[in-house]
Amino acid sequence: MDGRLFAVLADAMLVLHFGIAAYNVLGLPVIWIGRVFRRSFVHNPWFRYSHLACMGAVLLLVLFETICPFTDWEYQLRLLAARYGRPEITLIQESLGGILYSDADWTTFGVMYGLWFLAILVTLWLVPVRPFLGERRRGLSGEE
Repeated sequence: MDGRLFAVLADAMLVLHFGIAAYNVLGLPVIWIGRVFRRSFVHNPWFRYSHLACMGAVLLLVLFETICPFTDWEYQLRLLAARYGRPEITLIQESLGGILYSDADWTTFGVMYGLWFLAILVTLWLVPVRPFLGERRRGLSGEE
């Protein structure tokens, strides 16, 4: 077996993990910027509730002092890559891993993620979710 496959899979896991973290972090400012520019997507229930759920899952992991499954899976894949002759650090691992991973303690993460989750909850109240109305506006509901 070739370690390159495991290194590529580990990098893919890191990219996915980074994307979810970016969604959690950038979702809130995007909502507020969209609100300022009166963009309707900021009221989309799929966007808003999935954002809340993702951040809530991260907060629960930290409160229970549990390593994120994506971090664990990436680590296991990197161990397999090293076992099969691919121990080098990849460019993706060095760049995205340097941004994503921190040596802060559980309490620091808990406070940061808790405040961010609270800000998302407050934003749900200040910028409310609205049901989809697009079909009615386009005349697809049978009314013409």
